[in-house]
Amino acid sequence: MLITTGLSLVLLSPAVERQQWAGRFAAMARVLPPLHEGLKPSRAQAYLGFYGLDSIKASWRLGSVPVADQRLAVQVFRPRAAPSGTVIVVHGYLDHMGSYGPLVKRLLREGYRVVLYDLPGHGLSTGPRADLRAMADYAKAFRAVRQAVARLPAVSGPTHFVGHSTGASILLNELDQGRTLDGNVVLLAPLVRWAHFRKSNVAKAVVSLFVGSVPRRFRRCSSDEQFMKFLREQDPLQQRKIPFGWLNALKAWQTGFVRGGPLDKGLLVIQGTVDGTVHWSYNLDVLRRRLPQATFLRIEGADHHLVNERPALQFQTLEAVAEALARPPVNGPVGPEPTTR
Repeated sequence: MLITTGLSLVLLSPAVERQQWAGRFAAMARVLPPLHEGLKPSRAQAYLGFYGLDSIKASWRLGSVPVADQRLAVQVFRPRAAPSGTVIVVHGYLDHMGSYGPLVKRLLREGYRVVLYDLPGHGLSTGPRADLRAMADYAKAFRAVRQAVARLPAVSGPTHFVGHSTGASILLNELDQGRTLDGNVVLLAPLVRWAHFRKSNVAKAVVSLFVGSVPRRFRRCSSDEQFMKFLREQDPLQQRKIPFGWLNALKAWQTGFVRGGPLDKGLLVIQGTVDGTVHWSYNLDVLRRRLPQATFLRIEGADHHLVNERPALQFQTLEAVAEALARPPVNGPVGPEPTTR
């Protein structure tokens, strides 16, 4: 009996530790001041250290932005020299802004002020966890962040946008709704249709009669095994349930987006060729039709979480992002020449 109990404690210890960290971060999130005030860095050292953000050499601000009845957590990294522009980074579904340290470091090297925020119901933001009524709710959050950033001390230069997966969908939705993204735009593994949409639709039709969500399966999204272990076992801000409301909202948005006509915006789409999270071949076909001026870069052997891939693949991604953002914002194509492999 004692042996069995001891073994159970050992097996449960990663989950227990994860819950302890979750409690610490939740307590920090509850006291986030408005973004223009910012949280004292001493109150966030545990968060910065846990996600490896404490090694970033830049001024830093973490605060909240109100939208509807929720509060969005937003952090801003500003280089020590005068910024050459701003990049707003939008993360993917079930993820959070703490996962994007490699991208932040690369953008700071280029002299940009970097803004990241947690989607409603994700990370340090409030809201029903990982749930969504309609894409319009994500759109309202995105615009609220843009407005809050505009009220911070002014930065010269353009504002660019990088969206990963669902974050890319949010940027696509802005363009589809006729709203302007003046700077350059980079979409990383954009989500239009998810990889297992047929199976999930069938399962949802049956299971949703009894429950409102399903457990998340941590499928491989990177060839970096250390990163995958961190996601599965350690990260307390990774969402672990998928509500059916989100699936319904995404399906409704995807149906409308696919039917739309061409959009007049040049941007860069970066896609890994072993991505098992999104239905990437279908998605690229849709985006080629809807974005005739876009440039498409395929990274051979890369999975879904491109900024957290193994070093060689991560390097390709970050270099392509930096090159695309460095070009003058235009409506024509941006980014490197597409691969022929």
